Amino acid sequence: MVATTRISRLTRLAFVLSALAPTLLHSPIAKAVHAYELPPTSWEANSFGASVTGEYFFSNANYDQKRGSYTRLPGGNNFSNFTTHVRGRYGLTRSLGGFLSAGYARTQVEDAFGTRSGTSLTDLSAGFDYILTRRWIKLIAEGQAGYPMDFVEPGQTSPLTSEGVPFGRFGLFAFKPFRSVRLDGYFGLEYLGGGMASRALYQANIEFPLRKFLIGAGISGYEAITADQKSYAERISTAVLAGGSSLRYSAHEPALTEARAWIGFQPTKAIQARIGAAKTINGLRSAEGQSFVFALAFNGQDLFGPSVDELEEEAARGSSRGFKSDLEKHDQSLFQEEPPPAPPKKLAPKGPSAGESLDQTEKILERKK
Repeated sequence: MVATTRISRLTRLAFVLSALAPTLLHSPIAKAVHAYELPPTSWEANSFGASVTGEYFFSNANYDQKRGSYTRLPGGNNFSNFTTHVRGRYGLTRSLGGFLSAGYARTQVEDAFGTRSGTSLTDLSAGFDYILTRRWIKLIAEGQAGYPMDFVEPGQTSPLTSEGVPFGRFGLFAFKPFRSVRLDGYFGLEYLGGGMASRALYQANIEFPLRKFLIGAGISGYEAITADQKSYAERISTAVLAGGSSLRYSAHEPALTEARAWIGFQPTKAIQARIGAAKTINGLRSAEGQSFVFALAFNGQDLFGPSVDELEEEAARGSSRGFKSDLEKHDQSLFQEEPPPAPPKKLAPKGPSAGESLDQTEKILERKK
């Protein structure tokens, strides 16, 4: 029976990997449905997972140096780019996991020089997730460091596909699930090389699970918190030459806030797929525009049933809200100890039979005579 179960699990795992492999290796799809990709809320030691995130961004305007107002790009210029990241995860312990990530992008610029496009492997990065607490609210710390594969050169005219600088990021994710809604938030700090200003990152999301479907929305953004080591003129010159004047990249001390909304599908606990749209709503020295976004996540541990964390959380919710958890789906009497056997009843001593009593009475009467 054990051998059969193991073969069944391996068969399911092979099927999922074979289905995901073409997507992971060949999908032209990156930032994400969420501005800052969410880590799994639980995992087991020696478990693994993978995700693919993507974003198509289009812009024909920039936010000005006065927050909130924006101006069309000169000459009817347009900027668009398609970014994707593939991330692989591995659980070292129940609390600590690591991941590797690779980015790819394609950019198209329409300006006075004509229509130009460029593609590149943008960056390679590595990071970790660590679960700080699992109680009333789940907190997960995440750190990530990346190195560019496509550097930005002075006087460059080929389209920018990324910031083209080393980066480091550290932040804190918070998760609070309820029976009919899930809340999550993020706050982090990002260091950018090349003398660029460091940024504070934030996002807040709400999601409603409807059987196998998901509906969600959120607010996200960033804010420059240190001074740029280059002047505004130096940054804007690179944006003009290599970005059609768009400040999507090479922006001077920028800020941006955007709204996102999405729908999702969760056929099993191991797989989640989401697709949605995003729109910038406020900014400062950054690109104004809109995006189409999507994300596909696979959590390998769920092939082997719910994790210990999930069982504990569901049991706690079930005891407080009066609905059954996964633990209650089984016949609990199978796991209860049998009561000790009852002690045998003591039998009362038998008295003489009716015939013996009559004989004894006759003997007594004869003696008296």
